[in-house]
Amino acid sequence: MNPTTDRPSLKPVMSWVSTAAMSLLALTLTVGCGEPLEAEAEAEALGQQEAPMGRLDTGCTSGNCSDPTNGQGIYIAKGFGYCIWLHRDIYFCPEYFSQSQSGPQLTGQTVNSKGESLTQAVTFPVAGRRLGLPVDVLRIGLNAQDLVIAYKDASGYYELSGTDLGNLELDLQNSTLGAFSLRFRPAALDKGVMLYEAEYIRASMSAWAPTCQDSAGKVAFIPERRVDPVTAKVAKDTDSGVVTMACRTGAIATCMVWGYRPHEVSDPERQSMADTAYATCLQAKRAAYFVQSGDYASYTTEGTHIALQDLYGIMNVSMPGVEAVWGPEGARCFSESYRRIPNPGAVLPALPTVIPVPACDQRLHTAAQSGTLQSELREDAPLATGPYVP
Repeated sequence: MNPTTDRPSLKPVMSWVSTAAMSLLALTLTVGCGEPLEAEAEAEALGQQEAPMGRLDTGCTSGNCSDPTNGQGIYIAKGFGYCIWLHRDIYFCPEYFSQSQSGPQLTGQTVNSKGESLTQAVTFPVAGRRLGLPVDVLRIGLNAQDLVIAYKDASGYYELSGTDLGNLELDLQNSTLGAFSLRFRPAALDKGVMLYEAEYIRASMSAWAPTCQDSAGKVAFIPERRVDPVTAKVAKDTDSGVVTMACRTGAIATCMVWGYRPHEVSDPERQSMADTAYATCLQAKRAAYFVQSGDYASYTTEGTHIALQDLYGIMNVSMPGVEAVWGPEGARCFSESYRRIPNPGAVLPALPTVIPVPACDQRLHTAAQSGTLQSELREDAPLATGPYVP
């Protein structure tokens, strides 16, 4: 589906080849069978600062670990097009809503115009106005696929969802960084994932502008999970009312559209598998092969098609050989000879001189060619990618 991080031009086939895979139908969530995935262009009282979730690196073994800030295909396919200009050379890159003792807040990072991180995390308390009148915003959450915002005013308590959200403006103000407003309106259902138009405005602006400056211009939401904007490491948070917001073209939203939606799993025994599959997809989609070695870069280019297979049959697209087998911390093996193929005229980023993971075994390539690759995958490394050949 989408790229900075690629999209399988997938013809998903719901072929379940094992008892585990059969039982994982509850894991999710269908991706429309037989149609290619389109390639789009692109805790309580956290206070003003919050500790980062932690990096995955154990030392830079690829030689390409310059510690990028964010925008590595995680929240948006390319660059920093989800970051809101505040003033001077300061941009706010939103990540998630959560519930503090004083009410909802929006947390994210600040960066400069070069994408250099200025803070690990900052929060903006959330107030609101409905039809121009101030209201107390009480909660921001999800009900199934629907964004729900609860508020109260002089006349009572209300919950807004659907088209009614368009009448509510969220006012966010940080005493140091300034203020802006957000609003959301439902846009479309994308293979089971509700997308929203998200717009912002500041006092100096004459019109609302989309928060996602990409080809889709829409956002999706995932509950109870925070995603590190550098490593894509997923932290589960069931206590703080966390709702992460990401642009449709980034890995967070794309992996949900592809069918990896761990928040929809109802069987506790399968929750760990669903969480692992989603976290793995975040790395595979954006070709972050070497995260486990401290190299957080995305080694793909926008619009690149990939073939994707997984242990559970959610995605099952044939491939001539295996580019990589994936776990939540990047590639377990990597074969450059079967690397994903960029679109005509595009060039993939250069690989590091030292490849810190082993080459994929010939057995995997043979399995891919014979259609038995799914049986070679396992729960801690449940996905494989390869070049898409129409």
